Amino acid sequence: MDDIRIFDNVVPLDLIERLDRELSFNHPWFFSTDFSDAGVGPVSLGTVYKRKWFSDEVENPLLNILSSIGYSTDKCYRSFYNCFQKLDNPQYHVDPGGHSYMFYLNKEWHWYWGAPTLFKTKKGIKRIYPKPGRLVVFDASIDHKGTAPTLLLPNRIPGRLSLVFHEKLDPENPDK
Repeated sequence: MDDIRIFDNVVPLDLIERLDRELSFNHPWFFSTDFSDAGVGPVSLGTVYKRKWFSDEVENPLLNILSSIGYSTDKCYRSFYNCFQKLDNPQYHVDPGGHSYMFYLNKEWHWYWGAPTLFKTKKGIKRIYPKPGRLVVFDASIDHKGTAPTLLLPNRIPGRLSLVFHEKLDPENPDK
């Protein structure tokens, strides 16, 4: 299923600015990797949180945005932060669960800085570029990967920032 939806300007500018600052200067980043059928991929910066650790400063305002546009957030059980930097080489992978809800959180982004998320669809590769305040909702079973920013990304910006919520599938009904 190639279920990919894009919502622009859903995150208010003041929230984007606050989250960009938080993720750039205060967030605890760790090395993370993508797991796929090919094995473990190269490392990049990432952080995962289970729902019990969601904060009122970061995750909850974004969950409220999802709710306000009609998505149920009851099954969002974890968040995954990404900071893709120049020369990172993430691998294609699928996410756990039913749907993924990805927010791009840089307060500034230009197309020539690159770093699109690539999706393998029935029609070929679909590229979705970062944009401040953009939300991408997609079927978690779609192979996808983040990509590195170009060398044109200014050094004052740590990388392409995003946060993805993963939705837990209902064990009684795999379609939910």
